[in-house]
Amino acid sequence: MAGYPKLAPEHFDRFLTILNRYSQRSSKNRHIELLREISSHAAFAGGHLSSPLAVILDLTNKCNQDCVFCYREGQQGLRGPYHDWSFRSLEELEKIFNDLKAMNVPSVTMTGGEATCHPQFLDAVAMAKRFGFATTLVTNGTAFESGQVRALSRMLDPFCDRVELSLDAADPLTYQKVRNSGRYQHLLETLRLFRNHSIPFTTMTLLVRDNADQALSILHLASDHGPVAMALEPPFPKAHITDPDVYARPEQVLAAYEAVLDCPRLAERKVTFNFLHFSIMAGVNLENQPGPGHSEEHLAGCHAGHASCTIDIWGDVHLCQYLISAKSSYVGNIRESSLSELWIQAQRARCAESSKCSEGCLAFKLDRIGSCERNVP
Repeated sequence: MAGYPKLAPEHFDRFLTILNRYSQRSSKNRHIELLREISSHAAFAGGHLSSPLAVILDLTNKCNQDCVFCYREGQQGLRGPYHDWSFRSLEELEKIFNDLKAMNVPSVTMTGGEATCHPQFLDAVAMAKRFGFATTLVTNGTAFESGQVRALSRMLDPFCDRVELSLDAADPLTYQKVRNSGRYQHLLETLRLFRNHSIPFTTMTLLVRDNADQALSILHLASDHGPVAMALEPPFPKAHITDPDVYARPEQVLAAYEAVLDCPRLAERKVTFNFLHFSIMAGVNLENQPGPGHSEEHLAGCHAGHASCTIDIWGDVHLCQYLISAKSSYVGNIRESSLSELWIQAQRARCAESSKCSEGCLAFKLDRIGSCERNVP
């Protein structure tokens, strides 16, 4: 397995400075992620939520790209044990939504694969809205048709719904390197359509070696099209990525974060960083480093298994979306048990202790060495 690039000791103070600046900025502009905040408070209090606040749901495992950083292990991993593309039926989706409604789950996130590869993804969004869910659609934006964007604009509530758009390059060549796709111009057209039809969208930029130096240009591109928010983070480090040159150097990520914090044009924009992913990748341990401004919500464990869970295309329920291929994250199948029963199991599962763990992300440990035991280095 490839080694992950580590933060050099001489850059540690630089990291703390960036973390403190971001904490002050996000506190001022109320940028704290609600799911992480609620789940962290529940975990530290020793309690559990009676139902997830969000359910992440595969519409399909089919994807029209093959990204170098894919946490689902690319095209081969997406095809799964059946080695084929699958599409969730609207009948099964309705059954799932009925279960979620009975549990008082407030929000759903529809993803894949590439969610828009599902021939009925608009029907899926419309159904989610009929059930009253706050709805997020995750997409790379390269399969949309103009009529679909217009239809989507009539369904989405700008106050509670979002389209999360992956935006990982400022030019076609970089896009080809990062996503193995020549559809960059289609992505730009999607951005234009989103702006023209007032789609409530956010952008997600994953920083890797080939695009980290473009971070500011990517955010400027996004900003020109009116996103609700923009996110900038390293990808979740996965053991199957054997090329060490995929990952951005920690110093590249820090430079990108500094550039955003220093940019007057982005001062009033909501731009979020993921310090949890960065600390995992770069081997940063802030234990016994309580310095001023080290805001707990930016470094606490995630909400997986505490406030959210994932249902893959085969009906398997997982604590963590990054560990769909790992049986240790599996808690059962919705075709055999109700989600309410599986959620209770998720609360009891060992990996659901992640947001209390002071030794780092258990999902990363499980992926890296095949165990999430806390005494395993």
